[in-house]
Amino acid sequence: MNKTIELKCSEKEFKEVSSGEKKIITREIRPGNAKRLVILNEQEEGTGIIDYDSIRLVCPKLSSSLLAKVEKIMLMEIVADDGSLVYYDYRGKQYQMVDWDAHLGAILEVVPYV
Repeated sequence: MNKTIELKCSEKEFKEVSSGEKKIITREIRPGNAKRLVILNEQEEGTGIIDYDSIRLVCPKLSSSLLAKVEKIMLMEIVADDGSLVYYDYRGKQYQMVDWDAHLGAILEVVPYV
Protein backbone atom coordinates (compact mmCIF):
# COMPACT_ATOMS: atom_id res chain seq x y z
CA MET A 1 0.00 0.00 0.00
CA ASN A 2 1.38 3.37 -1.00
CA LYS A 3 1.17 5.98 1.73
CA THR A 4 1.77 9.64 0.87
CA ILE A 5 2.02 12.64 3.19
CA GLU A 6 1.21 16.11 1.89
CA LEU A 7 3.16 19.06 3.28
CA LYS A 8 3.13 22.74 2.40
CA CYS A 9 6.47 24.33 1.58
CA SER A 10 8.00 27.66 0.67
CA GLU A 11 8.90 28.65 -2.87
CA LYS A 12 12.60 28.31 -1.97
CA GLU A 13 12.20 24.79 -0.57
CA PHE A 14 10.09 23.73 -3.57
CA LYS A 15 12.73 24.92 -6.05
CA GLU A 16 15.57 23.30 -4.07
CA VAL A 17 13.79 19.94 -3.98
CA SER A 18 12.62 20.02 -7.60
CA SER A 19 16.16 20.85 -8.80
CA GLY A 20 17.65 18.02 -6.74
CA GLU A 21 19.68 20.42 -4.59
CA LYS A 22 17.77 19.48 -1.42
CA LYS A 23 17.33 15.80 -0.52
CA ILE A 24 15.98 16.01 3.04
CA ILE A 25 12.68 17.55 4.13
CA THR A 26 12.69 18.52 7.80
CA ARG A 27 9.71 19.36 9.98
CA GLU A 28 9.72 20.01 13.70
CA ILE A 29 7.33 17.67 15.47
CA ARG A 30 4.78 19.72 17.38
CA PRO A 31 1.50 18.80 19.09
CA GLY A 32 -0.42 20.10 16.07
CA ASN A 33 1.33 17.89 13.50
CA ALA A 34 2.57 14.94 15.57
CA LYS A 35 -0.27 12.58 14.67
CA ARG A 36 0.63 12.94 10.97
CA LEU A 37 4.34 12.26 11.53
CA VAL A 38 4.66 9.72 14.34
CA ILE A 39 2.67 6.96 16.02
CA LEU A 40 1.28 8.24 19.33
CA ASN A 41 0.26 6.31 22.42
CA GLU A 42 -2.64 7.25 24.74
CA GLN A 43 -0.41 9.77 26.55
CA GLU A 44 0.33 11.44 23.17
CA GLU A 45 3.95 10.28 23.31
CA GLY A 46 5.67 9.24 20.10
CA THR A 47 6.22 5.49 19.95
CA GLY A 48 7.26 5.05 16.32
CA ILE A 49 7.57 6.57 12.87
CA ILE A 50 4.73 6.53 10.36
CA ASP A 51 6.17 4.87 7.27
CA TYR A 52 5.46 6.99 4.18
CA ASP A 53 6.34 5.83 0.65
CA SER A 54 6.18 9.30 -0.86
CA ILE A 55 5.83 12.95 -0.01
CA ARG A 56 3.81 15.56 -1.87
CA LEU A 57 5.20 19.05 -1.40
CA VAL A 58 2.67 21.76 -2.14
CA CYS A 59 3.82 25.30 -2.85
CA PRO A 60 0.78 27.60 -2.73
CA LYS A 61 2.80 30.58 -3.99
CA LEU A 62 3.75 28.74 -7.20
CA SER A 63 0.41 26.89 -7.44
CA SER A 64 2.45 23.73 -7.92
CA SER A 65 3.21 20.48 -6.19
CA LEU A 66 5.70 17.68 -6.56
CA LEU A 67 5.68 14.05 -5.59
CA ALA A 68 8.93 12.47 -4.42
CA LYS A 69 9.82 8.98 -3.30
CA VAL A 70 10.78 8.68 0.38
CA GLU A 71 13.89 6.56 0.91
CA LYS A 72 13.82 6.71 4.71
CA ILE A 73 12.43 8.72 7.61
CA MET A 74 14.44 9.51 10.70
CA LEU A 75 13.72 11.30 13.96
CA MET A 76 16.45 13.63 15.20
CA GLU A 77 16.49 14.68 18.85
CA ILE A 78 17.42 18.33 19.34
CA VAL A 79 20.25 18.78 21.83
CA ALA A 80 21.67 21.87 23.54
CA ASP A 81 25.33 22.86 23.33
CA ASP A 82 25.96 20.95 26.57
CA GLY A 83 24.51 17.75 25.06
CA SER A 84 21.25 17.78 27.03
CA LEU A 85 17.90 17.20 25.34
CA VAL A 86 15.83 20.31 24.58
CA TYR A 87 12.24 20.62 25.81
CA TYR A 88 9.55 23.27 25.35
CA ASP A 89 6.24 24.01 27.08
CA TYR A 90 2.94 23.98 25.23
CA ARG A 91 -0.37 24.45 27.03
CA GLY A 92 1.12 23.48 30.38
CA LYS A 93 2.81 20.31 29.16
CA GLN A 94 6.48 19.69 28.37
CA TYR A 95 7.49 18.21 25.01
CA GLN A 96 10.87 17.09 23.77
CA MET A 97 12.08 18.89 20.65
CA VAL A 98 12.42 16.41 17.80
CA ASP A 99 12.80 16.89 14.05
CA TRP A 100 11.22 14.61 11.46
CA ASP A 101 13.55 14.12 8.47
CA ALA A 102 12.33 12.57 5.22
CA HIS A 103 15.21 11.53 2.96
CA LEU A 104 14.05 11.86 -0.63
CA GLY A 105 14.67 9.67 -3.62
CA ALA A 106 13.50 10.30 -7.17
CA ILE A 107 11.08 13.06 -8.07
CA LEU A 108 8.07 11.18 -9.44
CA GLU A 109 6.08 14.13 -10.80
CA VAL A 110 5.76 17.90 -10.80
CA VAL A 111 2.26 19.24 -11.43
CA PRO A 112 0.23 22.41 -11.13
CA TYR A 113 -1.71 22.30 -7.85
CA VAL A 114 -5.44 22.77 -8.16
